[in-house]
Amino acid sequence: MYVNANSNHPPTITKQIPTSVQTRISSLSSNEEKFKIAAPVYKEALNNSGYHGDIEFAQNQKPNKTRKKRQRNVTWFNPPYSNLLYKQTVLQHDMQMNMEVLDTCTRVDLKKNRDEHIRWGNGFVLAYSVCNRETFRPIEGQIRHLQRCKSPCSVPIAIVANMVDLEHRREVNPEEGRDLAEEYGCHFFEVSAAEGSMDVREAFLTILRELHESKKTNLQMKRRRSSVTRNVANKVMQAVFGSPRRSRKISLP
Repeated sequence: MYVNANSNHPPTITKQIPTSVQTRISSLSSNEEKFKIAAPVYKEALNNSGYHGDIEFAQNQKPNKTRKKRQRNVTWFNPPYSNLLYKQTVLQHDMQMNMEVLDTCTRVDLKKNRDEHIRWGNGFVLAYSVCNRETFRPIEGQIRHLQRCKSPCSVPIAIVANMVDLEHRREVNPEEGRDLAEEYGCHFFEVSAAEGSMDVREAFLTILRELHESKKTNLQMKRRRSSVTRNVANKVMQAVFGSPRRSRKISLP
């Protein structure tokens, strides 16, 4: 699943997605035959995202480094990081829930304000590639940092292992990710964003379900405490002022 062609992303980004996919698959394929075997899955994902066209094997293709010179100054009125904030309305427990997802892994400068983003978020998804162990190593430290920032409250965290479709390049075993999730009480998913979005969607919906249940439990506890407080207050008032007198009906002859 790629960024939809009809999304609000800048056209300069959406236009480059098919070319980037083609270049990426070509660089990973040793020859054109290998490319043709792998290409249909990616082509289907592109078609589902609104990109209609064919991708071809590009041998030793080098990226074009020439940049078009801007003829005029452009002023952007988008707020900071607005192009990385995705909004979605989903149906959960017969209720419409508005979900906002801030993608902080694509911008290096966002790491400077990491604690601010942690305070903003209610749930977190930590992703790594099963084909690159270096992306898996920081996950444990990130979990500890999230739990410290949100302490004493608990926070739902999902660990998502991506690129399971490239099993022949796997460097991180499923047991490693699952054991890490169990150790810190996190959810764990192995997904392939290239083959479909259902598993990725389930990871986010799991976070939403946990947030909903937590909010529901907190509301019940708040009502229970309010009821106990009223009972205690009534008993104190009765001890100080006595029981309230009941009005008696007097019948006249």
